Amino acid sequence: MAGVFDIDLDQPEENVSDDELEEAQISDLMDQCSGFEFNMDDCEKIEISEDNVNQGAENIRPECFELLRVLGKGGYGKVFLFFINV
Repeated sequence: MAGVFDIDLDQPEENVSDDELEEAQISDLMDQCSGFEFNMDDCEKIEISEDNVNQGAENIRPECFELLRVLGKGGYGKVFLFFINV
């Protein structure tokens, strides 16, 4: 039976944790991406303030939603599927 299933039991010499492996992979990806240059000439910087966010009288109320069904129930409560009536 041992000849039927060829199992490669060669273990790597280094035992690398998952965290170290992920950090190494991320480091490699960052090294590959470091050659990119970002052209910011076409970008516009806008300061976020109360004057330019949520302009208008759009208020969301419970009447804006239509309950379609309950998706599930769990230890933290129910999950609902709603339709937004805008």
